[in-house]
Amino acid sequence: QYYHKLLLLSKSTQDKIKQLVAIMGIGTLDSTKTETYTKQAIEISKDIQSNNREVECYMILGDYYIKRKKYEVAKQWIEKAFEVGIKKEYPAFNFLW
Repeated sequence: QYYHKLLLLSKSTQDKIKQLVAIMGIGTLDSTKTETYTKQAIEISKDIQSNNREVECYMILGDYYIKRKKYEVAKQWIEKAFEVGIKKEYPAFNFLW
């Protein structure tokens, strides 16, 4: 309920950071919305250039698919988290890709 109120408030004030927090909260707490909301959170993270949150979203999706025993899909999301984390935070390692 808190995150839903925060989402409404953040949309009305166009506060992307609060919107990101709300969407991630809803997606994490409501497994029926995890995939949809976390993918939205990834886009907002990119928009506001929050590398840490973007990586966190990829890890949330990885965990989501592990719990559903979809290991290949989970692996792709976790690899994406690693790739984004390394490429953006440690550009000297870009030769790995």
